[in-house]
Amino acid sequence: MPTRSLYLCGVVVLVLIMSASALALIHQSHSMSHTRDQLDRRTTIANALTSLENELTKSQVALLNYKLTKDKTHLVIEQSFAQNATDELQRLESLSDALSPQDVWTQLYHETHLYFQGIDHWVRGPQTNSSINPVILQLGHIASLCQTLNHQNSLAMEKERKDFLATDLASRQLLMLTAGLIALISLIVIRYAWAQLHPIRTIMMAVRRIEQGDLDFQLPIDRGDEMGELLQSFNRMTRATNYRRQRLLQESITDGLTGLYNQRHFRFLLHQEIERARHGENGGGLSLLMIDIDHFKQRNDRLGHEFGNEVIKRVCKRVKEQLRSTDILARYGGDELVAILPTTTSQEARLLAERIGSAMKAIVVDAGQGRVESGITISIGGASFSAGQSAEDFIRLADAALYEAKRSGRACVRWSDSSIPLSIHSP
Repeated sequence: MPTRSLYLCGVVVLVLIMSASALALIHQSHSMSHTRDQLDRRTTIANALTSLENELTKSQVALLNYKLTKDKTHLVIEQSFAQNATDELQRLESLSDALSPQDVWTQLYHETHLYFQGIDHWVRGPQTNSSINPVILQLGHIASLCQTLNHQNSLAMEKERKDFLATDLASRQLLMLTAGLIALISLIVIRYAWAQLHPIRTIMMAVRRIEQGDLDFQLPIDRGDEMGELLQSFNRMTRATNYRRQRLLQESITDGLTGLYNQRHFRFLLHQEIERARHGENGGGLSLLMIDIDHFKQRNDRLGHEFGNEVIKRVCKRVKEQLRSTDILARYGGDELVAILPTTTSQEARLLAERIGSAMKAIVVDAGQGRVESGITISIGGASFSAGQSAEDFIRLADAALYEAKRSGRACVRWSDSSIPLSIHSP
């Protein structure tokens, strides 16, 4: 498509221009940083030269006061000013590469040391006018050298400041140009996207549908180009995601061995059924059966875990065959099962428990090496829901009835409101 090629070429050219501008900005940034450092050094030099000159002047005044008064306090003051001047001279020495002319700096450094030596000789010597006057005159020459260096430093600082401002202006102009190019590229991309990628809006609508949980949604496909392939890929991805989601959901609520609901989901469903019963939706009542396979541990230890797993699956199959489609069977844990019986009275639940117990007689399990194991029995405890009970209370009643059934010799049904077994369903 010519328009598409034109757009792409334009974008490539502008991106190249932008890249060149970015490199130029980086270079100018480094240059400005270097110039800023130089200006800082120049400022430090100017301050150091001024401070050196002032400290030397104060040193001279203190020396003259000592000459007039012979008060040694002025000598102590003079030494303090001399030390300050020495510190400033050392600071200038660390920046000597930026001082110009270099011969003037060398002369200043040398004469400043001679000045300090002259003061020291005068203090230690006869302290005559003829010995101090050369020292005083030398200070005037030092001041002149400081002014010369300061003047040259000011000229260099002014030049570097102008360079800095020029570089800053160029950077701003280049930045504005780059911003304009970015805006131009953005307009081109937006126009191209609007013209060529209009179906993206359809995909976004589908994404919102999926976010709301509608994983069955499929996009209509009415084009055979790359966008059509994208839409097909999106539909395949949605189907695969929906399949994995359903699979994970099923795995999270079912027992891997039996395919029944696990205990966590059983409790969720029980709470739902209790709420329905409280609102009068379970007009026929609500009952709960807890089932335990008798002597399961002994068989499992004697004949192996594979045999035990097969017994659990056979028992689950037989129990499920006796239940209605509206009943809920779950694996409570280990060799225990639990059944929720909606719209079931206490008497109906007891009769159903009897049928379940009797159905175990038909179970025969291959124990290996030509042996078969029969005589599988179960103990059942039951309870009927009463207003005011919680789910935990309901489970506790059924579990207590199951305990009573096991304590009474197993292979029987016990109810939470009865201490007499309904029957013994031994084979």
